[in-house]
Amino acid sequence: IAASDAQRRQILDDIAWPKKARPEMGAGVAFFTRFRDAVASAFYSSAEGWKDLKYVGNTFNPNWNGCPKPALDKLGVSYEEFDASLAAHRKS
Repeated sequence: IAASDAQRRQILDDIAWPKKARPEMGAGVAFFTRFRDAVASAFYSSAEGWKDLKYVGNTFNPNWNGCPKPALDKLGVSYEEFDASLAAHRKS
């Protein structure tokens, strides 16, 4: 199908953002979402994708100091609560 660059971009804009898409674009949105997910899954499960993520595998990290406090606060959790819960569980 012949389409200008602007027309192709408009089609992508119409289907690439599910929350912004018009209802009549549902089939295109569903297709594009599945396609995008498949491409991302394929890439990030490849050796090249692992390199891109700088994934080193299941290895010990001697520099790990735990989750940053702002992240714990955002999640509403703390190491103290976890330790107390773990201790209580071990007693039972």
